Amino acid sequence: MLLDRFQKIKVEWTNKSIQIQYGSISKKSLFELSYHAANDVPTRNIYVHMKPGDDEVGNEGIFYLPVEKAFIHIIGNEDHVVITLYAEEESKLSSIQEIEQKLRKMINDFNTRSPILQDQITKTILVERKIDKVIHLAMDKDLARNVYGGIGEVRERGALIPLIRSAEKSDVVELAVMKWMNIAFNENQDAPIAIEKAKGLTKNFIQIKDWLMKRIDKSFTGAEEELLKDKSEFIKD
Repeated sequence: MLLDRFQKIKVEWTNKSIQIQYGSISKKSLFELSYHAANDVPTRNIYVHMKPGDDEVGNEGIFYLPVEKAFIHIIGNEDHVVITLYAEEESKLSSIQEIEQKLRKMINDFNTRSPILQDQITKTILVERKIDKVIHLAMDKDLARNVYGGIGEVRERGALIPLIRSAEKSDVVELAVMKWMNIAFNENQDAPIAIEKAKGLTKNFIQIKDWLMKRIDKSFTGAEEELLKDKSEFIKD
């Protein structure tokens, strides 16, 4: 398993870290921003652990980068978030600087956005994490029950977020999510999801991930501020 492999290589491979102070951003929100900055469409999230509160220490995530054959570890400490890139060759560590540049720009833009849009951005990144979970379960050929539950989380969370619902092609994405939810439901719940179903699900959810990540990137420009003002009375925790 990739997680077992990470536990082995983290003491063997070369690595490089960056530290980002929380400043005025909550621990949970900065972790979400860090998650998005370190993520990419081909990147696979193999582990995530979130604390229940907004300002608790210990939020953690691990990515596997299949193209670079590298790992990224994110951990929320008391005063800052640490992002560490692990690679077998030192020449592959330079991309940590790109992650840092992207994250610092995201933080600057995030701090200029309204509280409503800030909340929508972090909630949408949560859906990004849920999509990653479905992809990971499908690629691991997990039990159909777990895959079905993961897809259900994506659907339930996404349906409550105006930033997602108002996006172009959101209706097409919703239909695709429902289709795969029905397919997973009709599988033997106590058996691994069928290989051909897992392949189709993975391909479609990677496309959905690409669509959602672009939506999140656009939201940092503030283009959605007026839209969300009109919907503010419908935005609930």
